[in-house]
Amino acid sequence: MTIPTNQCWLLVLLLLWALPNSALGKKADPLWDKAVALSGANEDQVAASIHSRSEILDKQGNAKRTDETWITLSVGEDGEIVTTIDRALEDGADVTASTQEKARKKAEDGDGGNVELGPDFLPFVKANQRKVEAKSTGETRAFDGRTGTGYDVRYKTDEGDTLVGTTYLDVESGAPLMLQVRPDPLPTMVDEFETEVFFGPTADGGWAIVRFVVTGSGGVVLIKKRFRAEVTLGDHFRHREP
Repeated sequence: MTIPTNQCWLLVLLLLWALPNSALGKKADPLWDKAVALSGANEDQVAASIHSRSEILDKQGNAKRTDETWITLSVGEDGEIVTTIDRALEDGADVTASTQEKARKKAEDGDGGNVELGPDFLPFVKANQRKVEAKSTGETRAFDGRTGTGYDVRYKTDEGDTLVGTTYLDVESGAPLMLQVRPDPLPTMVDEFETEVFFGPTADGGWAIVRFVVTGSGGVVLIKKRFRAEVTLGDHFRHREP
């Protein structure tokens, strides 16, 4: 039987896609594989309580403006995630009512406004592994009594952005402990933009993001801004969209 040339190429591509990473020249790493497996086992983790604090900073790093928000996530009658703003402060003044109203209008426009990092932001998602480059550095650091070993990472998000940085995995379990990444290249008029993500155990024995910090600066020559935002997540529960 003769197979047309275009079908031959299709068969080759399908075979390559089916081959394991090791057969394609990507060296297997048991510890990294553990991180990917752990990520998949905990992809349904949702934080019930979220506290965010954002600051506009002056040249000395002091806060010129501060915004804080306390949010609760729960499951609605139809199994959907419901976001409730419990409290909001602007430079210490209570702005809960106006913040709730803004959130309500956003929800009506189809923007839930949840504080979260999309799954493809992390380099451990199984479906994205062909877009991830991870290389062990051999460096170790301590994180809350756990020893982490470092990896240099470079990967693409679903939006096509390239992120580069470092992550640390627990030397025994492979659990992600910390991820520090930045866009490459930086967006136009941005001088600095870095995200640090910290992971920890959940009440049900799972593993999830417990805190992340975003810092950045940029602007035009005479108008420069610096900011820092920190989000703490807790009381995780498991949930899958209906």
